[in-house]
Amino acid sequence: MPKSRTPSKEACPAYGPYLGYKGPSWPVFLLTGCILSSSCFWLIQAETNIPIKSEPWIPLRESEVTLIPGGVLKNVSACFWYRGDRTNESLIVVYELSPTSQIHYGQAYTKRETIKPNCHLHIANLTAKDNAFFIVHKKSEAAESEVGRVFLLVGAPKQQGRMLQRGPHPVLMPNRNLQRRAHLKPRVASKLKAFSAQNIACNQLWNSITPVYGPPTFPGPDAIDEEIVMK
Repeated sequence: MPKSRTPSKEACPAYGPYLGYKGPSWPVFLLTGCILSSSCFWLIQAETNIPIKSEPWIPLRESEVTLIPGGVLKNVSACFWYRGDRTNESLIVVYELSPTSQIHYGQAYTKRETIKPNCHLHIANLTAKDNAFFIVHKKSEAAESEVGRVFLLVGAPKQQGRMLQRGPHPVLMPNRNLQRRAHLKPRVASKLKAFSAQNIACNQLWNSITPVYGPPTFPGPDAIDEEIVMK
């Protein structure tokens, strides 16, 4: 009778509780050492998520914006700002408040960013590349952390209109040049009327999603009809 090719327990001893080993497994020792180690303690420490407010809400290109992080963290020792991901390549600026006030710039710094003592980030001369996530990381002297993330939306004028910043909401206005030439191109006049209907729909949308701030002011069909001269 041929011998079995399956190795015996003596030839292949088992390791771990699921293979017959009754002693403590190596993950238990690793976890114990990790908890006792200060470096692993930093990894398992929880971080509090905080909101970030943008002022203005939707800035335009070539304008400026200020990102204001929230949170209740006291005795902040350092602030980190990132563009995109939370990596060394995406680091914009580091502001150390203690023991001495110092500012260090990262690889993502474009000479347009300014950080303030309250961890507010100011960005000037906005471009299309600023349409990205911005991450803030605040640390305290008590080894506590707060992290916030927000997507910055930078507006730009469109061909059929222009963006006006009035309060917390942008206002989209029709192009005046198209209105003056409407008497030469009837199709343009019809497009302007359709554009006005879209503005009314935008008003209704803002009424439903922004009850706190109130809707922005969009021009209605009567305001456009006054400037359209048909043949």
